[in-house]
Amino acid sequence: RAQQRLRPEQELALLVADRQRHLSQLVLPALSRGEAVLLDRYYHSTAAYQGAAGLDPAHLIALNERFAPRPHLVVVLDLPPEAALTRIGQRGEVVDAFERLDNLQRARAIFAALTGPEFLHLDARQTAQQSLEQILRILDLRGLLDPAEARPQSMQPVPGDPSFAAAAARNAAPLLAVLRAELSDEQSVLEIGSGTGQHALHFATALPDLQWQCSDVAATLPAIAQRVQQAQLPNLTQPIELDVAIGPWPTRQFDAVFSANTLHIMRWSEVEQFYAGAARVLKPGGKLLVYGPFHRNGQPTSEGNRSFDQSLRSEDPERGIRDTADVDTLAARHGLLLDADIPMPANNALRVWVRAGPRA
Repeated sequence: RAQQRLRPEQELALLVADRQRHLSQLVLPALSRGEAVLLDRYYHSTAAYQGAAGLDPAHLIALNERFAPRPHLVVVLDLPPEAALTRIGQRGEVVDAFERLDNLQRARAIFAALTGPEFLHLDARQTAQQSLEQILRILDLRGLLDPAEARPQSMQPVPGDPSFAAAAARNAAPLLAVLRAELSDEQSVLEIGSGTGQHALHFATALPDLQWQCSDVAATLPAIAQRVQQAQLPNLTQPIELDVAIGPWPTRQFDAVFSANTLHIMRWSEVEQFYAGAARVLKPGGKLLVYGPFHRNGQPTSEGNRSFDQSLRSEDPERGIRDTADVDTLAARHGLLLDADIPMPANNALRVWVRAGPRA
């Protein structure tokens, strides 16, 4: 007897929560280490099966791609539903609520409509060996069999480069996965606290339609400028000086402002200036994206974050990991409304606020 299903909206909420947890705890950390990741199902299955239940497949894909990395290759093993049900019966398994013939037919049609360079549709009536050979051939042609070869050169350490930051290299892949979706409609970004410039180089390389403006305090600008000069990317400009507490803030406006691992090293008065300044340079409808550790409900999210916070405050009581409620209140004071709170590896998060007002 087929099992009963939840309502499509309930299924979707559970699936999205499960995928966010799976990504933050397993997939994104693996990508950060430069490893290859193989999944037997991903968000395209959500689009197919919850789409078969009546939800919009395009909306489901867009919803997942706000936080889920887009895969290099999606293999769709196509099998007529009647044959699939026969195989299930031959294995002695019980048909579940997703495996009714009419539901499988609708899901199959959605899978068939998924097109693009990342999709490989195979006839699953062929042998497993034949399918494997085809998949390996495609992986080889795309240079994906060796994850080290697929790792961006911008994240490789340069011998003798004292400015290279291993932490920036580790979190670049997960951050890019989210930024690719969050900034898909934007044209210009101001990065505050560019540090070594590694993030800027990595993101500007991967997102060539996005103009990336680095900024930081004067002491860090030479190292960033050297990296930008060597890159020679048309969408990556020379860094500008910006101290959030004293300025000078740019007079132009941007579609987005991005900052990584900065709030906890600022004093609270500087955090206030950060949100005030970001609101001023953002266009109406623009996004402020902040990555790093956050406390929640006044509590650290891990023992590591607790120790890190105590260490910061022992050096300067005005520094420390910020609580989500405090920064949300501060953001709202400047017309910035929370739009997304995306879990990231190592108990971090990427939080996205949108400046109130219609887009031009």
